[in-house]
Amino acid sequence: MIKLSFSIDLCVGHIHSQHKQIFTDSSFSITRSMVKFTVQSDGMLAVTGKTYEHRGSLKEMGGRWDKFNKSWVVSDTPENKKILKTLTTKRRCGHCGETGHFKPNCPAYHEERKKDIRMKANALWNKRPKNYERLKHTGFCHCMFEPESFGYKDFTVLMPNVCGVCRDWCCDKARPMDKDFMVNFNTSRFVCPCHGDCFEQIMNDTRGT
Repeated sequence: MIKLSFSIDLCVGHIHSQHKQIFTDSSFSITRSMVKFTVQSDGMLAVTGKTYEHRGSLKEMGGRWDKFNKSWVVSDTPENKKILKTLTTKRRCGHCGETGHFKPNCPAYHEERKKDIRMKANALWNKRPKNYERLKHTGFCHCMFEPESFGYKDFTVLMPNVCGVCRDWCCDKARPMDKDFMVNFNTSRFVCPCHGDCFEQIMNDTRGT
């Protein structure tokens, strides 16, 4: 009987707690800068929204945290309403968490990114990427390290660039199809006595089919 009575009292208390939240007047619900307070039927204010950084101010107002309804509860007074209307949530940088700037303009983010780029460049200097200078012995290779800014001013690093010959040609028997190849390195069309020209190889390539 004792356990049953306690369970009934607990259920009634929980229903009563929810009952207070249900009987609200939407006309008294005010939203400002992601912080919302609603006048409850018991004369208290339920404060919801982005309240984490304002928890100190809410405690000074005599507020208490309602863990069941995930809201702060403060007295419904003109002074408290005035304070609640001034609470604003400041947007913070997604990288460092500071206010006043966002990630695209965050100095700490860009310094870390530059550091990562330097580390990557040093790693590629010691271990060249795949196919780098693969056909250097043919005399047609033009792989080289070129300066890259990565969108920054007054910042460059040397990054390896694999040429079209080493990237696309089938083997060292291939030769360029274009007469101006040695002038215009941007073209990588080739013909090979063993495997045919680049167009035939593309047509006969069955990888992924």
